[in-house]
Parts: sequence; structure tokens; C-alpha cells
Amino acid sequence: MLAITITGCSNPNTDPAVDRFTALPDICGLVSPATIHAFVGEPVRTDPFDIENTGTCTWIHWNRNFDAENTTPFERVLSVHVVVHQNVGTAPGSDIAKIHQQMQSDAMPGTLTEVPGIGDGAMLYTLDGQSDAVITADNLYLWITYSGHDTDRAGVPVPISRQQATETTALLAREITKNLGTAPG
Repeated sequence: MLAITITGCSNPNTDPAVDRFTALPDICGLVSPATIHAFVGEPVRTDPFDIENTGTCTWIHWNRNFDAENTTPFERVLSVHVVVHQNVGTAPGSDIAKIHQQMQSDAMPGTLTEVPGIGDGAMLYTLDGQSDAVITADNLYLWITYSGHDTDRAGVPVPISRQQATETTALLAREITKNLGTAPG
């Protein structure tokens, strides 16, 4: 219950030696234009939003031109949600971010898969047409969602495969956490 109370709260006594990030990074800048082009598509609509220590950037591509050969994606969405956690009492923001990750992981139905080499810890959850990564990196909590639909020959939308969703989400998560390494804190 305490973690719910402190989620997104700011602390004027943030210790930069403990908490690397004192503000949100440029969330939309964490994914390269080339990656957006490759995995979301063009043209793309970008919807950034942030308030205090929480922010989101969403990239959306809808192809409204029916392609009988099914050579272009019909719909792709990438959403990156970030929360900056700052120290609370003697608990560093990184510990609070891990509590946030655990709470979110516990709330997801089904099985989560731990993925090494992404941030300080990453869990992936996949459904037909969508994959989510719940990540901690320093004192940040990140939730990345990648989803998509294509069209079959009859023009009916069908979800992308679980394998495609999972592989793309893992690749995006690696790029995002790598770019956090060079982001100003």
C-alpha cells in the first residue's frame, strides 16, 4: 500500500548520488527515428504527454490503404510510459521503482518472462498481437507496449504473432534502456 501512495510523488530531498534521474528523460527521444520507421511505420503520429514525474510517448501508424498483397502493416502502436521514482526516507528511488515493477508484474494475468540484459530488470508479457515489457533502469520504472494488426487477403484485421510482438518489444526495450545510459539525469 505504501508503494501506491508514493508512486509519482516528488521528494525535494532527492539525493543525486542515489537517484540518477531527477526529472523525466525525453521519452520520445529514447527511440530512434529509424527504429520507429522500421517497427511502427510511416507516416506515424506521435503523442507525448507528461505531468510531474510521469510521462508517456506513443507512436501510432494506421495504414488505411487496403493492400491485397498484405505487404504493409495495417496498424502498429508503440507506447513508452516512464515514472521517475525518488528516494523516500532511506529507500532510494531505484528500490521504489523495483517495488512498482513487482506490483505491476503481480497484477498482469498469465506468465511473465524475465529477460536478461535490459535495464536493471525486465519482465515480458505477451498476448496475441501485443507484448509488454515492465522494466526498471536506475530510479526509473518503464512500461513498454508494442501492438499491431495486419490484414488478411480478405481485408480482415488479424493480430501480429506473439513471436513478432515479443521479439520486437525486447528489441525496443534494449534500445530504450541503452539510450537511457546516455540520457541526462
